[in-house]
Amino acid sequence: MELQYKVSVKNGAGWRAFPDVQLLISVGQPYHEGPKFAAVVAWLRQQQRKTVHVAVNDTLQRWNSVAEGVDEKRAFADAELAGQKWIGSHADILASFQTVSASLTTPSVSVTRWREWLEHPGYAAAKACVDEIVSDTRNGLSDILKRDSANILKRREKTVSNREKFLVCSGEYIREEIAVLALQHADKPRADIYPGTMLKSIEWFRTAPQTLPPELEPLRHRYSCRIDFKRIEPKPA
Repeated sequence: MELQYKVSVKNGAGWRAFPDVQLLISVGQPYHEGPKFAAVVAWLRQQQRKTVHVAVNDTLQRWNSVAEGVDEKRAFADAELAGQKWIGSHADILASFQTVSASLTTPSVSVTRWREWLEHPGYAAAKACVDEIVSDTRNGLSDILKRDSANILKRREKTVSNREKFLVCSGEYIREEIAVLALQHADKPRADIYPGTMLKSIEWFRTAPQTLPPELEPLRHRYSCRIDFKRIEPKPA
């Protein structure tokens, strides 16, 4: 595939100190599809990372459907199918990680689905810790999370039919994401690479003004890098 975009680091240049990186894939977002995802893989191939973990965050997106009145079981199945299709349609791009030139280091690449993290033996404890910290009104996290949800609603307001339900589902989405991120960073320090804005309620954990439980301590050491895309102009014939 001829590259249509090139990648630049918008903020978080310190990611280069991490030999291990994680690509957070929000299934359904245009910046994770086709040409843009191909650009990210091509860019990482040149960075000589030790490992690349591709986190296909598919069933997390079910909360968007539940907010619109879809039954949660159906929303889960639909989101999981979307993740399966994403992996299938990007199989060749993912495989290109293994076809670097002899002069470059081939990274070890792994792919996980969101269900795997929800079924992780440590998930229930991590999620309970998130809920407990959010419920503590003294640390300010609850208000930050609510502002994150309100900002998301503001961006999507034209397509949201039930504002109150959206805010509730958005809160569930964020809490679940925080718990899973803690699990994803528990085994080794790695840099998250993402084209979107990282929520302030997630970033709160990096400088949390209180002792974190062991289940969430990995979030204090997590590093994130935000990338952007620039279209490559075709060469004149």
